[in-house]
Amino acid sequence: SRDSFQWVTHSSKVLQALNESIGGIRDAESGMRGYILTRNANYAVSFEESVGEATQAFAHLVELTKDNPDQARRLRAFGLLLDERSELARQHLKLARENRFEEAQASISEGRGLELMEALSLAAHELQAEERRLQVERIRAMNARMAWAQRLSLIGLPLVALLVTLMNYILVRNVRHPVVILNRAMDGLGEGELSIRLTQT
Repeated sequence: SRDSFQWVTHSSKVLQALNESIGGIRDAESGMRGYILTRNANYAVSFEESVGEATQAFAHLVELTKDNPDQARRLRAFGLLLDERSELARQHLKLARENRFEEAQASISEGRGLELMEALSLAAHELQAEERRLQVERIRAMNARMAWAQRLSLIGLPLVALLVTLMNYILVRNVRHPVVILNRAMDGLGEGELSIRLTQT
């Protein structure tokens, strides 16, 4: 049915937005690390754009999952990690832009950023696993409804044909019977039976 198809599409949108969110923050981190390691400012050019893409995709996820309390709860945890990772990356980038590359590298070496990315990946995996499970259920439900509709059409079409045939028979019979009576009356009049009456038998 139309609703089933929309729910299947809904799951695809959730998975796509989740991939865009985690992909955006990974791109931002790569740009930040590239800048700090090479001191080439070109790596940092797309940092804010990548973070913005991750944040925008996350906002879309919030909208898409508001009907599912379990997914919304998982997404809140994902969002907290996303914010923390973005802020930490900004701090590292700020140090680098102030020409404090050694401090930025030392902060990165503490490993908090890596821990946050691992936690983000785990949270994203849980969201993906649940959404894929829902997608499979929705596809099965859609297929079941389509199969039911096909069976119904296979049964319904012969019934409709039979009903049409029956209605035609009744209509023809109701028209033919008065014609027969009228013909009999005309024959009687032709033979001089002036007292004949049009009566149905």
